[in-house]
Amino acid sequence: MLASRSTSIANSARLALLKTSDLESLFEELLESHKTLRSRVGMREVREKGVAMRAAANAAPAPGASKAELRDYYLKGKTPAEVAAIHRSGVNTNV
Repeated sequence: MLASRSTSIANSARLALLKTSDLESLFEELLESHKTLRSRVGMREVREKGVAMRAAANAAPAPGASKAELRDYYLKGKTPAEVAAIHRSGVNTNV
């Protein structure tokens, strides 16, 4: 009777160890999957933030903006010669 009881305890311990090992394996897979998905979400957030920042940078100045802000927005680094050429060609820059 003692031998069968120790065998039963040993079998129970072995089953518990197998179940624990399976759970650890599943948990590691879940962590890896979560890491991959979080990385994808993070990159999506970075792309969306970049798009929003570019849109904000290209947005026209608010009504009542100073002449300097308007000049910076509409001339965007053009040289005086380029501005004069655009003006002479008759291109409407107020669009």
